Amino acid sequence: MSTQLVVGVQSSLPVHLSDSAPLTQWPGMHGAPGQDEGNYLAVLFLAWAYILSARWAEIMEGVSGCTVPSSPADENQSDGQPGDHYTAAIELGYETDADETNWRRSILSGTSDSSPRTAEYNHRPSLSPWSVSLGQPSRIAVTDHQLPIPKHNNPPPSSHTALEYLTRFSTHHRFHAQTSAALAAALAAALYIPFLQGKGKSITLPIPHQALLLSPLLTAHPHTNATQCKSQPIASHALLPYYMTLSTNPWGIRSLLHSRFSDADIECNLVSAWLHPAFAVMHPPIHANDLPALLSVLAHRAPRLGGLWLGAFIEDVAGSILRDVRDGMAALDLIAEALSEVATRGIFGWLRSRGYPASERAIYQHEWLALASSDDEHEH
Repeated sequence: MSTQLVVGVQSSLPVHLSDSAPLTQWPGMHGAPGQDEGNYLAVLFLAWAYILSARWAEIMEGVSGCTVPSSPADENQSDGQPGDHYTAAIELGYETDADETNWRRSILSGTSDSSPRTAEYNHRPSLSPWSVSLGQPSRIAVTDHQLPIPKHNNPPPSSHTALEYLTRFSTHHRFHAQTSAALAAALAAALYIPFLQGKGKSITLPIPHQALLLSPLLTAHPHTNATQCKSQPIASHALLPYYMTLSTNPWGIRSLLHSRFSDADIECNLVSAWLHPAFAVMHPPIHANDLPALLSVLAHRAPRLGGLWLGAFIEDVAGSILRDVRDGMAALDLIAEALSEVATRGIFGWLRSRGYPASERAIYQHEWLALASSDDEHEH
């Protein structure tokens, strides 16, 4: 049971927006003051959930005996008109075609699930493990592109196309240091969606806040030319199945995080000699709800798992993991851990070195992510 992968679910995971969710107040980036305005975590999370779900549907189409019904684009996307009720509103800030605008409105307004396809195997329908649903009280409006957008009843965008849309959005906002880091946080959170499926839980994310003076930021850099502004891939599409393999092994993820509190060099794995001091160090940030400080402690112990810890805190599962370890109920599964570690190895490497323009690569030096001491850094 522990090594089985979650390849399909029966219901979507509810997503809510709140001004008290983790990372509502973005901690900023060391060495880049004044570049941490706005909060796009929920916007990016919903995009990642769609991308992973779309890739799942594409993979399932190649499975013998499995059919994936076509899904027409949603016909009732919100146009963000005055008088409509929304929890938040954002501007895309750049020109888009009808397909991109309709897709963005669909996943942000809650008028359709963020994973629009199902798969049938042996006549049993299943949803993507990354299926999420944004409730009506948590709708997000897109306030620009107010002209009526023609609806051509086209199918939803492929995972590759949706990844290009996300790249365009991220490239436009690249002058905000938070957006690059938020991509990592949103992906890490999306990887935990299968972890929460079937447990009667929901996800609570920060209410999006538009960065101030969004458009003028582009004119604040008069020497930036068109070549420098060109969209660059935020992730290789070929890597998506590896993220999905890790994500669909919830027991493996939990075992990975638990195993950081064990030491193979200590006979019988008696680690209380350092475990108790470790929790003594973590107690103050836990008590003060100081997420950056707590993440720094955990990532310092195992830099490769810093991203997984970040996702665990966003999804509010880190507390139960730490509680089990503290109470001596850490569940280790060496096989599941090994399978997950293969997928985890370098999973966030593209965010640290290859995924962004050179001007943004300093993001991995963020002190509270504690990624600068990773094995990848020592190899260069």
